[in-house]
Amino acid sequence: MVKRNLDRIELHMSKRKVDLSIITPCYNEESSVLDCAEEVRRVMSLELPKVKYEHIFVDNASTDGTVKELRK
Repeated sequence: MVKRNLDRIELHMSKRKVDLSIITPCYNEESSVLDCAEEVRRVMSLELPKVKYEHIFVDNASTDGTVKELRK
């Protein structure tokens, strides 16, 4: 079962053409997490417009509304 799920993940990932992965760890960043996301978007569009990227936020069990903000 685990092997089958990993195969699906690998298949999904192989279809995604991403040149750059940006990983942002966060903990209780409700007030600033959307600013961070917007700033990354702005910099990427101005400085590296041809680079296909993904921005991954890794939340460490925040107790504020960080996850809620990220889901907007």
